This record gives sequence, structure tokens and C-alpha cells, in this order.
Amino acid sequence: MVTGIAFVVQWFVDRAASGWFTHIFGLSLDGLAHGQLWQPVTYAVIFSRDPLSFIFGVLITVSIGGALERHWGVKRLLLFSFGVATAAGVITVLVSLFVPSVAVEGFVGASVIVTALWVG
Repeated sequence: MVTGIAFVVQWFVDRAASGWFTHIFGLSLDGLAHGQLWQPVTYAVIFSRDPLSFIFGVLITVSIGGALERHWGVKRLLLFSFGVATAAGVITVLVSLFVPSVAVEGFVGASVIVTALWVG
């Protein structure tokens, strides 16, 4: 639900304000350098601007997330999903500091959660 709301808001705000939403909430070294410390968490709930990415991400999350929620419970599923996504964001930023070819500019990571659910 949060990702769906974020996608709709992102869709309209990015078009009206030249990518502002993705710039503020997507993961970027520039944003982190300017004190936007929420980015390793918020990038995980936004998708790329492609509607198909959102649709398939939601389908995978619903099909796998439901089974994991019944098996693990809501709390464990949320902790796992956002824990993995936040850790992936922090690791991506750390790697990009030492490996310049790993660009972190407006990185969106809802696919990280979908992948974590698939593997989990």
C-alpha cells in the first residue's frame, strides 16, 4: 500500500517538478552529503517511473509476500523487507565511495524488497 501511494505521488510530482520526488527520496550520494539521511530507507518504497516495473513488482510481492506473511507473521516480514533494503542501500553507498563506477544517483530500490521476498 505504501509503495502504491508512493508510486502515484512520484508519478505526478516527478512529471510536474522535473524529478523532484525521486531526487529527494531516491538514494544519492549528493542527497546524503546534504543531510538527507532518510534516503537509505525511503529509496526502498519507490519504483522506477516505468508502470510495468510497478505492476510486476506488486504482482511478485503479493504472490510471495502473502505466503511469507502467513509463515513469518507481519512483523517479521516487515523487519526482513526493510532491513534487507536498508542494508542494501547502505552497502551500495559504501561501495560507491570506493568504486567510482558504481553510480548512486536517484537510485530507486523497491526491486530490492521484491528480490528479498523472492529469495527469502
